[in-house]
Amino acid sequence: MSAKSFVLATVAGGVTLFVLGGLLYGLLLADFFESHSAANTMRETPIWWALIIGELLLAALVTLIFGRWASISTPLGGLKAGAIIGLLLAAAINFTMFAVSTVFVDPTAGVVDAVVSAIRLGIGGAVIGLVLGKTA
Repeated sequence: MSAKSFVLATVAGGVTLFVLGGLLYGLLLADFFESHSAANTMRETPIWWALIIGELLLAALVTLIFGRWASISTPLGGLKAGAIIGLLLAAAINFTMFAVSTVFVDPTAGVVDAVVSAIRLGIGGAVIGLVLGKTA
């Protein structure tokens, strides 16, 4: 994988994750997560630069896995692998956080978040796979 492919796939994946996160977490599921989270855990306004960096780093991780180790360069391959990565990564983090913190008041939010992460990273992974296939 060339540096150009890595950067293009990371940016495309990061933008996809950012937009999907806004739609799914910010609009569709905001009330659900608020009702399943401890009081006063969400910021009134996100720290946008940190959110953007976080999405780009997640996209970079997926791009690195796909391009360096898994040789994934198709949308379908990216969709499948991204969904699995999203589900497992979010479930691991969420169950650990539920065990040691009070952010989630019950495990329901963690399970829903893992499913949402599978969807986001599945679609983001499809975009990353597409870009890697086109720029290889």
